Amino acid sequence: MLEEAAGSLEQAKGNFREKVRGMVETFGRKVSQVTETFTTVAPFSAAGLTSAAAMRVLEEQRTLCVDVRTRAAELKAGMDIFNILQPPYKEVGEMERSLDMLTSIWGVVREWEGSYDTWKLGKFKDIQVSVRCQAALRLAAQSPQAHQQWCSFVTCVALAPRARGRGDSGREQELEEAATRIGKSVTKLGRDMKHLEVWQTLKETIDGFKKTMPLISDMRNPAMRPRHWSKLMDTIQTHFDPYADSFTLDSIVQLRLDQHAEFIAEMSLNATKELAIEQSIQAIAATWKDLSLDMVRAPHSSMARCCLRARARQLS
Repeated sequence: MLEEAAGSLEQAKGNFREKVRGMVETFGRKVSQVTETFTTVAPFSAAGLTSAAAMRVLEEQRTLCVDVRTRAAELKAGMDIFNILQPPYKEVGEMERSLDMLTSIWGVVREWEGSYDTWKLGKFKDIQVSVRCQAALRLAAQSPQAHQQWCSFVTCVALAPRARGRGDSGREQELEEAATRIGKSVTKLGRDMKHLEVWQTLKETIDGFKKTMPLISDMRNPAMRPRHWSKLMDTIQTHFDPYADSFTLDSIVQLRLDQHAEFIAEMSLNATKELAIEQSIQAIAATWKDLSLDMVRAPHSSMARCCLRARARQLS
């Protein structure tokens, strides 16, 4: 009787052992399926994705990863009874590390989108250039070196400050600080994530934005005339109306005008020089317009020569 009971018990243990092995094999296939799906759906690229959509995918994948770990722990309890070694499931660990990296970088993307959305719809024509900027422009006309300093003076730009009822300096500082802060975060994450396409895309976006700031300053140069805009449109082979409500700060980014920053900077410099010449000519014309002249004999001349003389009161 005891031998029969012992045999039945051993048979039951064997059956349970095989059942556990079967469950482990099934779970292994499940792990492979989950990790393979992750490599397909995970937002490694930013193409066509918003941060909100990417975060939803990451949350779903994180839930699956947690379920896998929970199930692995449950199976381990039965495996320990029969001294069955649990597989390391290295692919799950890789999935967790990828989830952590993607969550971090997409968090920065979300921060950037929030900052970008606060100013991208601002009308280009409403951008105010401060008095300091206009003074810098006049100085820039004196030499290329001075103009280069002007191009670096990005904090001059006030992007639609009245949209929030804030002063020029407040809005300027907000944008500059956002770009600097996010840029530092991207650089820091790049130590481990340079291979991720989403990181590369964000890095290019931030770098392009930084180039756009001085570019906007050049384009908002009060000396810019329709002939200068026409020249720019011919260069980029795209027509736009810089004075239209539809031409926003986002339009500048979409047109990739940062790729023509050097051309625009030179054009802005030339526009400043041309305006200075125009103003000088206008000043001369205004002076001569109201100037009364007398015809008098030239003093100390032995010949019958005459000269024009302005009245002293007009020249004072």
